[in-house]
Amino acid sequence: MKKQNIVVIASYPPQGKKHHHSVVGGAWYAKNTVDALQKMLNKHHKEHQYSITVLAEQLEGGTFAQYNEDSIQVVRLWKRNSLLAFPRLLQEILFHQRYANIILLEFELAMFGDQATLLLLPFFLFILRLFGKKIYCVCHQVIADLNTVSGHINLQENGWRIWILNIFQKIFYLLMFIPINKAIVFDDALKIRLQRIIKHPRIVVIPLAVELFNTLVTREQARKQLNIPEENFVLLCFGFLAWYKGTDWLIQEFEIIPEEIKKGLFLIIAGGPNPNHKNKKFYQQYISKIEERCRVNNIPLTGFVEEKQIPLYFQAADLIIFPYRTFMSASGPLSFALSFEKPFLVSEALQEIFTTKDMQDALAEKHLIIKDFVFSLQDINLIEKIQTIMHNRKYQQTLIDFAKTVKQKRIWDTIGEMYYHEIFE
Repeated sequence: MKKQNIVVIASYPPQGKKHHHSVVGGAWYAKNTVDALQKMLNKHHKEHQYSITVLAEQLEGGTFAQYNEDSIQVVRLWKRNSLLAFPRLLQEILFHQRYANIILLEFELAMFGDQATLLLLPFFLFILRLFGKKIYCVCHQVIADLNTVSGHINLQENGWRIWILNIFQKIFYLLMFIPINKAIVFDDALKIRLQRIIKHPRIVVIPLAVELFNTLVTREQARKQLNIPEENFVLLCFGFLAWYKGTDWLIQEFEIIPEEIKKGLFLIIAGGPNPNHKNKKFYQQYISKIEERCRVNNIPLTGFVEEKQIPLYFQAADLIIFPYRTFMSASGPLSFALSFEKPFLVSEALQEIFTTKDMQDALAEKHLIIKDFVFSLQDINLIEKIQTIMHNRKYQQTLIDFAKTVKQKRIWDTIGEMYYHEIFE
């Protein structure tokens, strides 16, 4: 019987979890991808024996660990911000996992640590290719110009430091993708952006899948548990707190809404500090500012939302808001909004997500246009759009139907087949 080994390199949640405060934002998606691949392999290759091994980071305060979870071997091998991370990965792949000829890298820019740690990644990938490995890279972010995330990395926009870093970043992308067989991104706009940087012939789009939550909580039950009056129109901003996500902007806008309008609104900021940046002084100051403004304006700030609590907040919400300052990756919280079939609004920075084919098809089917979902961070037309959705129930239902349509196109059975096709066929 032929044996096929697959190695997945990823940030990965703790055993028995999908969402956890100790891992990067894409860890939950890496786990869902691995589970979907396992399901597809069992479906299409019953005559073969397959094994998937995940080489993950050691958790905070943890050491080397190895265990099996749902027929998948997880090896907690490398440490963030360690120059030994890639040597350890090489040793594991070339000796203990030497029969693995497929490497799937779930890549986030901060998953291995700060920028200095990433310098070794291209050399690591070159060595794997020299040993005949097929490398598939899922790019969770694509940043063409660091000026767009200047506030997120605490550098002056258009300053000399960013100018130098942009040069090094382009070189990094060029070197990193030479040994890669195929790159996978979540949106057509990210594919176009990446093609402009590296001219790679094999970049494919597989949309961010929708995670289905096992929950029986109703809207009424969720509001009762969260002590939210039934008559309030609930706005939800969900996810790790970050400058590029515009959390602070949304709080400032909420402050200036006239009292007669604000009286019917209830804003929830559901998220906590990002573990990648929580030890950085400028990020701590950013978090402190958000905490202060939420306290002054009586806006609930939840901190990190545990996995079992996620359905509670989305079920209680009437509208999900994404005030992003820049578009550098697909949004996990947006996939949650689709999962719970909620209407949503995005800033102009995210309007490119609607160029992906399944979004275009859903827009046409529901007779909607991109402007129905988009607000400006400059013109301050967000409150007008909120009021339109709040008072026009038929329009609100159309937006819900749109979310349902996209959800059906992005369930894991469909997305899993796409991963199987791109990697194994």
